[in-house]
Amino acid sequence: MCYMCRASDEDAKHLFNDCTQSKTITSKALLALQISEPTQSSQGYIEMMVVDKTITTTTRETIVTTNFIIWKERCNRIFRDTTKTTQQLVDEIIEMRRRDGRLQTSINMDHG
Repeated sequence: MCYMCRASDEDAKHLFNDCTQSKTITSKALLALQISEPTQSSQGYIEMMVVDKTITTTTRETIVTTNFIIWKERCNRIFRDTTKTTQQLVDEIIEMRRRDGRLQTSINMDHG
């Protein structure tokens, strides 16, 4: 069972491409960071980043950061029995990307 959405069997494809909770986190993070969400192919974000050479470095780095945070949250739910809200995870992604120093400084923190 997927520890993020609790709706499907979990495997890597589900967790990073099909999980509704992961998709929501990714969409909200990209929106909050004012990054246009790329059109996701049927293979998902990971495969899309390899194939689609028009995706910007900032978008690629944000998707990788988001996947890291999702993986970390999944492990925390399993091994530490802790759960963060979607908004807490989005805020963590924003902070991590902001620390990178290459993002614009006027990130919208009122992302609801």
